[in-house]
Amino acid sequence: SYYRLLQPKKKIVYPAKIRLLLQAYWLIIVCIYLVYSFITSDWGKSWIVWPLSALTYGVIEVVLKAWRLGKK
Repeated sequence: SYYRLLQPKKKIVYPAKIRLLLQAYWLIIVCIYLVYSFITSDWGKSWIVWPLSALTYGVIEVVLKAWRLGKK
């Protein structure tokens, strides 16, 4: 079982447009966080953006992997 855990994962290669969107995702989240925080000055509550965006990103990746594997 250790041998299996130490094996490198097979990477799923996404099309260029999807890779670009996944890379831009975090930049968009940072912009949303900063704009909201500066406009409302509510730095104590705006941190919730990070766990929510991480969960959303995870869901997006699972959906994309299922879509990509289903295409083969």
